[in-house]
Amino acid sequence: MQRLSVALAVLFLLFGCSSSAVSRELGAQCNDNSDCDDRCVSGADYPDGLCTVSCGSDRECPGGARCIDKEGGICLFSCTDTADCEFLGQGWKCKSKDLRSDDQMEVMVCFGE
Repeated sequence: MQRLSVALAVLFLLFGCSSSAVSRELGAQCNDNSDCDDRCVSGADYPDGLCTVSCGSDRECPGGARCIDKEGGICLFSCTDTADCEFLGQGWKCKSKDLRSDDQMEVMVCFGE
C-alpha cells in the first residue's frame, strides 16, 4: 500500500496539470481489488494493474473515460494518441476498442501493448 501511495504522489507531481486524474477509482496501479474503489484489472492488457470501475455505458464512467466491452464492461481513459496515455506509465498505448453499449462502435482508449 505504501508503494501505491508513493507512486500516486510521484504521478501527481509529474502530471498534476494533466487532464486525466489518476485515482483509486480509475487509473491507479493495483495488485488486487482492495487497492481500488471498485475493481483491479491486471495482465498484459493492463500493465502493472489498473483500478477501474465496472460499467454498462459511458454514463457510469468518470469524466474523460469510456465504457469498453472488456472484463464485463470497464471504464478506461479516452485518448487520441499514445502520448495521451503516458501518464499511466510504460506499456500503455492508445487503441481502438468496442464501446460497451454499442458493439458496432469503437472508441480510442488507453490499453496495454
